[in-house]
Amino acid sequence: MPDMDEGGFVIDYFMPWGTSLEETDRIMQQAEAILRATPDVEGYSRRTGARLALAVAEPDHGDFLVKLRPDRKHSTEEVKQELRRKFNAAFPQARWEFPGILGDLIGDLTWSPKPIEIKLFSTDTAWLMKKAPEVKQAIEQVRGVVDTFDGLKMTGPSVSFRIRPIDAQRYSMTSDDIAAALNTAMLGQTASSVLEGDRVVEIRVKADPRDLNRLDTLRELPIRTPAGGLVKVSQVADITEEGGQLELAREDLRQLVAATAALENRDMGSAIAEIKQTLAADKSIPQGVIEFGACSSSSRKVSATSWSCSCWPLHSCSLCS
Repeated sequence: MPDMDEGGFVIDYFMPWGTSLEETDRIMQQAEAILRATPDVEGYSRRTGARLALAVAEPDHGDFLVKLRPDRKHSTEEVKQELRRKFNAAFPQARWEFPGILGDLIGDLTWSPKPIEIKLFSTDTAWLMKKAPEVKQAIEQVRGVVDTFDGLKMTGPSVSFRIRPIDAQRYSMTSDDIAAALNTAMLGQTASSVLEGDRVVEIRVKADPRDLNRLDTLRELPIRTPAGGLVKVSQVADITEEGGQLELAREDLRQLVAATAALENRDMGSAIAEIKQTLAADKSIPQGVIEFGACSSSSRKVSATSWSCSCWPLHSCSLCS
C-alpha cells in the first residue's frame, strides 16, 4: 500500500493462546484507558472474540478501530508509534499490530495481513518450531522492523478417547456406538425445539457439565449398551489429555510456518534487502526453504506499476497530492 494518512488505524491484539474471554476483556479495558488518555484520539470501537477477516475468531484476540481528531497535532504514524510503545510496555504478555484501515482490510482478504512475511517450508515440524523463533529474533535486529511474530500458533489441549476393541466387543458395542454416546454426552443432541418470538430454538439434551470437566469424572461416565445395561467409559476406552499442538498451514500442499513483521520509519526495499542478507548468513537454513510473501514479495514491482487511486473524503493520500 502507498503511504497515506487515513485519519485512523486498526489495532489488532493477540493474548496468549487459551486466554479466556473474561481475561482478554479485562486486559483490553486497561488498553482502552490508554486510548482515552491519548489527546489525538477522538474515538474508538473494540471487538473481542470477533473479527472482520474471513476466519474463525478465538476469544483471546480481537481488534480496535481508532479514529483520530481532525485537528490533531501529530500524524497517524506518530500516534501509532506512541501507542505501540505504551502498549508493549504495559501489556508485554499480548502481541500488538498497528495496520492502516485499508491495508488491514486488503490484507485480511488476501490472507497476507503483514507487510513482511517470511515463509518457512518443511515437513519437519520440530525444525519449524525451533527455527521460526530464531528467524523472529534475527529480523528484530534489523532497523525499522516492528510487530514481529514467529508464526507459531498453538491449539488448545485436547482429550483423546482410544477404544479398546476387545473390551467393547465384550459388551456388544462398536467404536461408533461409543463415539455416538460420548458425542451426545459432551456436545448434546437435539431432542425438541421451542418458539421464541419469530425464531425456532433447538433444545439439546446433554450430560451434566460437572460430569465432563475432569478426566476422572469422564472415566466414570455411564454408557448404555445395546442389551440395556450400563458400562463406564473406562471399561471400554482409555482417556488421555494431549497438550497444545502447533497449528500448521499449507501452500501448494507444502507445510509452512510464516514469520511476520511490520515497518516503522523505513522503506520496504531496503528493509527486505537487509533481512535477506541477514537470513542468508544463517547456514542452518537449507536452500529453497525460505520464501518471502505478502507485500515484500511484490515490492520490486511497485515502481513498474501504474496506480489509480480513489481516496475516501477527508483522507490525504500521497498519490493524489
